[in-house]
Amino acid sequence: MSGEEFKNWLKLYGQAWEDKDAKRFSELFANEVKYFLSPFEIPLTGRSDIQIAVEKKFLTQDNIKFNYQIISVAENMGVCKWWCKFTHNSNQNLIKLDGVFICEFDKNNLCKNFNEWWHKDGEL
Repeated sequence: MSGEEFKNWLKLYGQAWEDKDAKRFSELFANEVKYFLSPFEIPLTGRSDIQIAVEKKFLTQDNIKFNYQIISVAENMGVCKWWCKFTHNSNQNLIKLDGVFICEFDKNNLCKNFNEWWHKDGEL
């Protein structure tokens, strides 16, 4: 994976999140993906698990803005710092997230192993 390919993948990830398009979001991942929301949780496995999980999350978020900065790209791996803000629609609180992605890709540039760490500022 090149730096440009990782940049394009992150752009599509951000656009799908901002548009709250769970299907398009899940299609960025390989069918057999392992998606770790935390190093201490059991990963989501497969596109359908991802689509179901993000559909639920997207229902609570409005005015989403996603950004990133690529840290490293090597062979089939990409690492980035990311940040996002959105309004939680139950109470209109502004939520800010800041984190890191470590992504491993298959030969079709679909993510097959996704690890994220993040922190939140704001009350849900």
